[in-house]
Amino acid sequence: MKTISPQYLRKLISISTLVLFVTIALFASVFKPYFTYIIPITQLFIIFTSLFFHSKMTGALSKSNIQFNTAFLSTTALKLLFNILFISLYIGFIKENVKVFVVYFLVMYFIYLIFDVKSILFEMKIKKSE
Repeated sequence: MKTISPQYLRKLISISTLVLFVTIALFASVFKPYFTYIIPITQLFIIFTSLFFHSKMTGALSKSNIQFNTAFLSTTALKLLFNILFISLYIGFIKENVKVFVVYFLVMYFIYLIFDVKSILFEMKIKKSE
């Protein structure tokens, strides 16, 4: 498993901080009645899954294109399954503000998905130029 690059960590911390401040602002004003304790836990869950799966994908960069493509697709699918499991557990056990939670989770998922894909593409470009 390859280590996470400091550049990726800085960008992840920056985007996570920005998302956190926007989340706090929205749930402190507009969506105040819909706030639950799972909201900050959700962001932490997505950050840690992004870190874990990003390390798996960067480790696959040193392999052939076919192996990388397979690793990328399987890692993305596994990440999606983890996220579906997280949503299912929340819906199954807590059942509080489910619609707001699912919408929030999907927005967070897509923000971090776009960030992760762009980061991997950037690292692929660097690897190609070496």
